[in-house]
Amino acid sequence: MQDSYLFRGKRVDNGKWVQGGLWPPCYYNAGEYTIHDGTCGIRVNSATVGQCTGLRDKSGKLIFQGDICTDHMRSLFVVEWDKENARFLGLDNKRRFIYVGREPAVKIIGNTHDNPELLEGSE
Repeated sequence: MQDSYLFRGKRVDNGKWVQGGLWPPCYYNAGEYTIHDGTCGIRVNSATVGQCTGLRDKSGKLIFQGDICTDHMRSLFVVEWDKENARFLGLDNKRRFIYVGREPAVKIIGNTHDNPELLEGSE
């Protein structure tokens, strides 16, 4: 599977992250999707679903929508999808763009679902 077609989400049964292909909503409760991990479909909370950018941070970890990252200038930003221009961007607390992928020193330090406190002091 190509990385850019990879999604992740938190399981509804145990809250753990799972990665795989995204299936459309099935006959589950509202707000749930199914991610297929190669062996079976797993129900995930739709609010936690994020697409892989196809890029990796300096440690080799795949970067997903919703990841909180820092760059070589120690700027803190969140990876978001820019629907209007069909691209992933990093947005800092002032909503300035940081182009994800142009800077090889990007490091994932958390994500908006597990570590929202990382964004609190980023003013």
